[in-house]
Amino acid sequence: MSPLINILKYWKEFFSFYSVFLLCMISAVPFFIPAAGTANAADEIPEIRVGSELEFPPYAFTDDQGRPAGFSIDLIKAVADAMGLSIRITTGPWNVVWNDLVEGKLDALPIVAKLPERVKLVDFSLPHTETFDAFFVRKGEGEIQNVAAARNKEIVVMRDDAAHHALLDMNFEGKLVLVDTIPEGLDLVSKGKYDAFLCSKLIGTLAIKKHETKGLYAGPPIPDYKRTFSFAVKKGDDNLLEKLNQGLLIIKTNGVYDRLYEKWLSANDPWRKFTKYLLPTVITLITAIFVGSMLLLVLQRQVRRRTCELDEANAMLNVARLELEERVELRTRELTEANRNLQTEIAERKQAEKERERLVEELARSNKELKQ
Repeated sequence: MSPLINILKYWKEFFSFYSVFLLCMISAVPFFIPAAGTANAADEIPEIRVGSELEFPPYAFTDDQGRPAGFSIDLIKAVADAMGLSIRITTGPWNVVWNDLVEGKLDALPIVAKLPERVKLVDFSLPHTETFDAFFVRKGEGEIQNVAAARNKEIVVMRDDAAHHALLDMNFEGKLVLVDTIPEGLDLVSKGKYDAFLCSKLIGTLAIKKHETKGLYAGPPIPDYKRTFSFAVKKGDDNLLEKLNQGLLIIKTNGVYDRLYEKWLSANDPWRKFTKYLLPTVITLITAIFVGSMLLLVLQRQVRRRTCELDEANAMLNVARLELEERVELRTRELTEANRNLQTEIAERKQAEKERERLVEELARSNKELKQ
């Protein structure tokens, strides 16, 4: 076979194989290349439905344009940015957004007090804030210091709020009056319709200032419970819960949390303003305590030495006192004995004088008789 024929046969076999290969690749394209729009859909981030309440300043409220605002709103936005999450926030009364979360109509709420009965209904993230409740009463009436002191009273609480659930959990012995917002509850108490309103002391105080509610004051923080705020997600959504936990840790590490706290809460928490001075203050305090302790040790040693000296001097004085008492006692006995002897001698002399006088009288009488 001539070389030319061999070359032609080789190229024929090559092109036959290459044609079959191209045909197979073209047939397999639908399996490797997604349909139009599929790749974009896979890259889209699922939108997380977040609910926020209307009147819970400074944690959650609506601004003048009706937009959600507050510490918890900025907080969950910061967490979402840290974790690359897409969120859509809607607002409503607390009991509405709470029930929507329980029913799965919402994916998360940014600020929920963790209570035992709520753990059964939703899942909670790591805590991000704490606050304490207090009873708001009319001026001129005695403060209510704890739940027990509110027995048999008419107490207003926000429906499905932490205060509402806490009182139910404690089998509160009194009448509960439910309202939808904190300003509504405060207004009812200020008008004398009920005895007290129970809510966060911070939030209630801010609501009184904002709405210019007259005639109310807050009692001391009650010791019965506190509000430990966390993110809440619908039951079983472990994936979202883990992302929120990680995001919360990130913003607490990188300083974003502190900036948000400073923005929304430090004005009502003066101590927070001074946290940046805490370390120098602690160091100064520790140094002062150390120096004071050293001075105290030196002073204690001096006091102990002086005490020993005084004890020795006191012991010597005691010995001298005992010796003096013995001498005085001895001299007293001697004087007593001498006085007794003297008294005896005086008595004997008096007796002798009487005897002499008697003898003289008898002699005189005898001489007189002789002369007669």
